[in-house]
Amino acid sequence: MISDTLPGTPFEMGTNVTITIIFDGKEEAEDIYNKLLTNDGAEAMPMQEAFWSPAYDQVIAQFGVTWHVSGGE
Repeated sequence: MISDTLPGTPFEMGTNVTITIIFDGKEEAEDIYNKLLTNDGAEAMPMQEAFWSPAYDQVIAQFGVTWHVSGGE
């Protein structure tokens, strides 16, 4: 899923697009999460359990794009 900036939200380079990736397994989600952080990413939300997923997090990647990573059943 790709989402644009919400109405009324000021444009900021990198905040105009959010990318969501959903994996079958928790391990895959953890791997991508760690890779995004390793490549100059900043943790916006630590990996944690959510009602829809045992592994969910948000990372602001190297160029300011926010990634939502979810994994597991």
